[in-house]
Amino acid sequence: MLSWFSEEMQLVALCGLWYAGSMMNSIFAKSALKKYPAPVSVFLFQLIVINAILPLTFHGKVKTIRRGDWTKWVLPLSGLKLLASLSSQLSILKVPVSYAHTVKAIMPIFTVLLSRIFLRQQHTTLIYLSLLPIVGGIAIASATELEFDFIGLISAVTSTFLFAVQSIYSKKVMTGMDHTALLIIISRVCLGALLPYWWWAEGSTLLVHGDLYHFGYNQGMLFVAELLLTGLANTVQTVFAFTFLSKVTAVTYSIANVTKRVVIIIVSMIVFSKPVSFLNALGMATTIGGIALYNFAKLHQRDQQRTQSRSQQMQGGLTYLNSPTSPSQGGFGMPI
Repeated sequence: MLSWFSEEMQLVALCGLWYAGSMMNSIFAKSALKKYPAPVSVFLFQLIVINAILPLTFHGKVKTIRRGDWTKWVLPLSGLKLLASLSSQLSILKVPVSYAHTVKAIMPIFTVLLSRIFLRQQHTTLIYLSLLPIVGGIAIASATELEFDFIGLISAVTSTFLFAVQSIYSKKVMTGMDHTALLIIISRVCLGALLPYWWWAEGSTLLVHGDLYHFGYNQGMLFVAELLLTGLANTVQTVFAFTFLSKVTAVTYSIANVTKRVVIIIVSMIVFSKPVSFLNALGMATTIGGIALYNFAKLHQRDQQRTQSRSQQMQGGLTYLNSPTSPSQGGFGMPI
């Protein structure tokens, strides 16, 4: 009983730290962007901190990059992460955190379509039907959002689409590589690629032309501190999300991710005192309900596939046991 309690408490703690990192990442990023519109700088600080801390938490060996790896997965995945993260920060700049996270709930739609096209994965009718409330909820939330911004909407959708493409592409080309090692490599490449663009887009304006000094000392230091804190929170979010995922099933992780999104939406509305109408709240709730239905449909499909696989394996095992060359009994009914 003690070991069970300990394991459960560990999962709760991991999930809590993951949630806390996600919330603080969004809140500190939005707070910094309210002071100065520098989305590239937010992403830059996230990369700097994660490149400094993540290797310290990884005890394995980072894969040596061969020449063919650059065109096969390093550059494509790094490019997708760059564009997706920059789009995400632009959406946080343009629209409220709660609305940005509501729009990002569109991820299952892209995942279903892309996995069907590129991975040839089959989906049940229930899964397709679960996408309807997601689309409807986002439409209602967009139509009733008091601080609606078209660029913010497009940025959030683009970010979500690119992250979905990154996920599908990594599944297609990467096999047998630790996710943390993959993230370390991609983060290093992204940092090297982002620095010149950051200097051109924001760095020279902030440092050379003196925009940072116009804040005054206290506000300037607070702005830099919030950039560092969003980088730290992003690293905490990433590390504990991977750790939590390694200890639970994919379905449990998906359900926890839905809950995390709800928590971020609610907390961000409280922190930033965001007014919300009944229809706007209804749109958010419908979207979250659609994600919950999608997760239920995925779980149902997985159970069906496991039952079918177990049945086929048992039939194959029985056939083998009835053959004259069968050496022994046992093990034929174990599912893969």
